Amino acid sequence: DQSVLWTVLRDPTRRIVSFFYHFQVSRGLMNATATNFQTMLHDTPTKFRNYYLSQASLVPLVGENGDDADLNPTRHIQSILHDIDFVAVT
Repeated sequence: DQSVLWTVLRDPTRRIVSFFYHFQVSRGLMNATATNFQTMLHDTPTKFRNYYLSQASLVPLVGENGDDADLNPTRHIQSILHDIDFVAVT
């Protein structure tokens, strides 16, 4: 039997705005300002910015140096396009 792999990815802009409001603003850590949003973007570790890509990818999450997560989004994107039959973006 042949299987079909599919996944759903959130729109990256909507996801990062949601991340900002959920983890920073609603928890009282930051006020909702453009400056605070830019600061959050700058200070957020790469592994969180690429979280959905790494989760949808079939590439192992351990980096070449034994890091917690492979921080190379290109590898994950190539894996998704090669290995997954259908990708929906919401």
